[in-house]
Amino acid sequence: MPVVGVILRYRWTWHREFQDYGERIISATVDGESIRLRGRRDVVRRWNEIAYVDESRRVFLFGTVNGSVLFLPRAALSHAQLAELRLLILTNAKGKTKLASD
Repeated sequence: MPVVGVILRYRWTWHREFQDYGERIISATVDGESIRLRGRRDVVRRWNEIAYVDESRRVFLFGTVNGSVLFLPRAALSHAQLAELRLLILTNAKGKTKLASD
């Protein structure tokens, strides 16, 4: 599959996953064992299911080995929570990580 096809597929997957959550209130619990998102649907992913973590200016993306993506908005987190989340990611993530420097 050409690179453009891969990018479009991932973009579509992210769009579909994000639409599932929409603009709803969700709660997130991240600890040394897993990432849990509770909202319209509950999602629990163990760290060994996370293929990559990417932090942008607005969101943390947790890509799973089965191709789904978990979104965690940065705006909902305090500076202390951001620091704690980054530490948990560095400690527990087995895949590729790209974290912001701020």
